[in-house]
Amino acid sequence: MNAAAMIPDLVFWIDCDPKKAMKRIKSGTLRMTSQKQEYFETQEIQTTIRQGFHELFGDTGVVPSPFNQCCVVGPIMNEGGLDELKTKLRAELRRFFNKKPLPLNVDRDEVDRNLLNALVRDVKKQRRLPGAPQEKTAIHIGWLGGKSPAQWMGEAEENWPVASAQEHDVPASPLAHSCWSILGTLSLMVGSSEVPRLHAALGPVRMVTQRHTQRLIKWLLAENWVHKQQNHTPFSDAQLFKLREERLGFARLTLAMWPLRTQLASWRRANQDKAWTAALEEIFHVEEGRDLATPLKKAVHDINQRLAILTSGHDGCPLPSTARELCAWWSLEPPNHSDS
Repeated sequence: MNAAAMIPDLVFWIDCDPKKAMKRIKSGTLRMTSQKQEYFETQEIQTTIRQGFHELFGDTGVVPSPFNQCCVVGPIMNEGGLDELKTKLRAELRRFFNKKPLPLNVDRDEVDRNLLNALVRDVKKQRRLPGAPQEKTAIHIGWLGGKSPAQWMGEAEENWPVASAQEHDVPASPLAHSCWSILGTLSLMVGSSEVPRLHAALGPVRMVTQRHTQRLIKWLLAENWVHKQQNHTPFSDAQLFKLREERLGFARLTLAMWPLRTQLASWRRANQDKAWTAALEEIFHVEEGRDLATPLKKAVHDINQRLAILTSGHDGCPLPSTARELCAWWSLEPPNHSDS
């Protein structure tokens, strides 16, 4: 019956001493209205069931399929009050989400691309006053602004005030997960935003806590990566802000290159003095006769799918679909059509 059911990402194993369980059952409100006893409401069966769970999920047990693929947390003792159990469950949930495990039932990048598509649709719905200048597309076909992605990476590093970031407890590098998530999302936000609206738009893949979002936005405002906007909503004290146009290229690039964020950050840590133009060539380098690793192949595919949503960033530039084409797009400046 359950053969087609999804595999759970997280399983809570909640345990209770059978004696206490039976005491609860007998003194519970259900027993006050009905004398009917369920099959499992005996101490003997409760003890047998408990032993079975310990054999399956305990230290010496072999977890059966498909539960061997998921995270089983427990035993979480439920022998106190309801508030105590909620606190324990909340702590385990937080620990699980902080690990950012890959989901078992969906493709994370496909989930994020669906969200990007929704944000792009919102941008395309913007209305313009009659006679206002028309842009080529609502999401700016030339968002790379005539620079290569590698140049944008270098510019972001040069303009990231490391000392100030460390002082204000925000990432000391623009390659951090929260920086890419917040700046990238802002690059597709319609008009000005406030922290709750921005936080709601991050989605599960690029999620950042609201507290860290507030701290990072406050710092980005002080460092002129975003700027304040006037709030025209009556009786509203929420601070509005918007990404600065001169940061759009890097911010949009973070959304495009998200599948390779970890590899790019690792490459930079290992190559402090190298130019960004060499990054993808070295990440994709394989010995002669060998093929590109499967995770990197998937990253190339996912970047191509993201660029299909965001455009290549260069007017008239086709989307890169192979690792070699992606390296060329990454490192080469766009052709100057005015010289042709």
